[in-house]
Amino acid sequence: MIKVYSSNSSNPASSFGNPQSSFEIINLTSSICREIQINTKEVYWIDLEEPSDQDLETLRLEFNFPDSNIEECKNSELYPKIEDYETHLFLVTFFLTLEEEPFKAEELNIFLGANFLITIHRKRSRFIQALQKRLERNCNYLMKQGSDFLLSEILDSFAESYLKVSEGLDLKIDRLESLIFRSTHPMVANEIFELKKQILGLKRLVVPQQEILFRLSFQAHDLISEKNRLAFRNVFDHFSRLTNSIDSYRDLLMSSFEAYRSEVSNKTNEIMKVLTIFSTIMMPLTLLVGYYGMNFEVFPELKWQEGLLLVWGLFFGITLSLFAFFKWRKWI
Repeated sequence: MIKVYSSNSSNPASSFGNPQSSFEIINLTSSICREIQINTKEVYWIDLEEPSDQDLETLRLEFNFPDSNIEECKNSELYPKIEDYETHLFLVTFFLTLEEEPFKAEELNIFLGANFLITIHRKRSRFIQALQKRLERNCNYLMKQGSDFLLSEILDSFAESYLKVSEGLDLKIDRLESLIFRSTHPMVANEIFELKKQILGLKRLVVPQQEILFRLSFQAHDLISEKNRLAFRNVFDHFSRLTNSIDSYRDLLMSSFEAYRSEVSNKTNEIMKVLTIFSTIMMPLTLLVGYYGMNFEVFPELKWQEGLLLVWGLFFGITLSLFAFFKWRKWI
């Protein structure tokens, strides 16, 4: 499905007669692309959901996009990036959804021109649908601010998706920190490493997009107006805070892991102390048993009538004496 938005709600040739200045089409046609290039005073946003190869070929031919950009729209990229051309900017961006645990990164390819914004995603997304509904409420205003301003609004919504994931990670780390001092189960270590993996995955997405926003905010480009740079700087600030939060989460996880190791070590030491005390108490008792278990013919104590009681008395006396000694030394 392809959705087209225009800043001109009274253009009958484009069927933009509805209040939201938008319409849906099945296939992208050359006439629509030419209309965008002819009506340079109007701003257009084309969102392509699950585009066909023919739709992408139409974009390449009508807008003279490089083959490499079109191929990247067909294939998944690993990292966000921005490419600067004379007539347009090409961005590979990622937004996050909570549809899967812990989060899912989905790719959005963007072409920014002087009077158009083209977004491409390979499958239906609730996030994009919610974004469209939100932007449609102020569509006329947003479109009149320029295609670059519309791009800043989309990237700002991306920042919000990252902030939601970041808040979720913050809660998980807080819960993990309280769990460490209650349990040293191996699952705690597994959870620490899983959270670390999630944080590293998040950072691989946040840092490149922060660099993209730095270029859009502070490097001069004909497609980014001076008045709209402030909007990009606000989004850049969001991603900067995200980067700082991620670094702090990583430090907290490292501290949590060290605390976990310390707790495991303390627990092991406690166990070893108990076993050592038990072994120490058993050593003299074992010596007595071994002594009276020797097979000599002459053994005076064997003929004593109270010999067994004497041995048991020794057992209890030695045990109590050692226990009292350990308590006196505060070893137990």
